[in-house]
Amino acid sequence: MKKSKSWTLIIVLLIFVWPVGLFFLIQKLRDDKTAVFEKSSTLKYISFALIGFGVISIFMTLTGQMTQTVDGVKTVVTGSDMLFYIVVSLLFIAGGLLLFKKCLSIEEERKRYRDYISLIVNSNIISIPQISSARAVSSTQVAHDLQVMIDKGYFQNAYIDKTKQCIVLGTYENVSTGQELNHASHMAVCPGCGAHNIVIGDGSQCEYCGTILH
Repeated sequence: MKKSKSWTLIIVLLIFVWPVGLFFLIQKLRDDKTAVFEKSSTLKYISFALIGFGVISIFMTLTGQMTQTVDGVKTVVTGSDMLFYIVVSLLFIAGGLLLFKKCLSIEEERKRYRDYISLIVNSNIISIPQISSARAVSSTQVAHDLQVMIDKGYFQNAYIDKTKQCIVLGTYENVSTGQELNHASHMAVCPGCGAHNIVIGDGSQCEYCGTILH
């Protein structure tokens, strides 16, 4: 997995330099398979803040409440200066709308991935036609989505068997496939993707999405 920027840096950039923050957010979602299961609520709040800031700024500019300091003198923004403030405000609104749209995309992707993992890992349904029926989408779409998940590392060592129309999980073993618990291990449901994992000790990672398990 490629090393991506931290959530703290991305959130700060989204607040103060949203185009850069949005770029790093998209990069993180591409390179870090755990990212789709994290921080969507925080990102949505930031999108609301950006939109709200832009709307308030435009309102204050148009109603003569926006001020600026020139040579130590505080004056009301008027004339051509109003255009600059309005353009900047519109950029904040645009950034907020783009971020909100990205949040909706993240939430849809997270739900889709959780559904696939629940069916394949927890319910042992590996047939693409059966998964297609369970999710009410075409087999072609299922095969495409699963290949994307394989490429992103959710199903390591897995591949799509086009002849049998199923996903082959390789060496994966989990509670659903009959692996027995012992005194040093316990079953944990991943808070990120929802997969059932056998955990030995503390601090283990979900073998599918990489979320820390307890």
